Amino acid sequence: MKRIKNKRCLAIAIFMTVLAGACIIAYVVSQEETRFLIGCVLAIVYAGINYYSALSKKGVIEELEADADERDVFLAMKASQTSMQILNYLLLAACVVSLVMYSVTQNIICIALALAFCAVLVIAFIVLLCVNGYYERTK
Repeated sequence: MKRIKNKRCLAIAIFMTVLAGACIIAYVVSQEETRFLIGCVLAIVYAGINYYSALSKKGVIEELEADADERDVFLAMKASQTSMQILNYLLLAACVVSLVMYSVTQNIICIALALAFCAVLVIAFIVLLCVNGYYERTK
């Protein structure tokens, strides 16, 4: 059996295979509409390309991991921390602006936007905790 060289392509290929299966089920259930069959064929072709890429060539991440020194790792960590911080500030600002807009206009859509921004912040925090815990255990 071949060794997996590109994990990202493998994940995309598996997702596209599942999507192709869903398209086949939708094709059978919907009295054979051709759009689901076309979607299934496209998903299978894309999955095949990604399976080939996963088994034949290394991904960018795998190549960079092999050539990275301490300075590169530090710069990547600092850049990701800064970008996450900027994203958090933007989401918090959008949440506050939505709440202020609701207080001014009494439009219920502003509350929905504020809740959505808060949900994204909470989900990003949970993902950050999970990823941090994963890297503490493995490295």
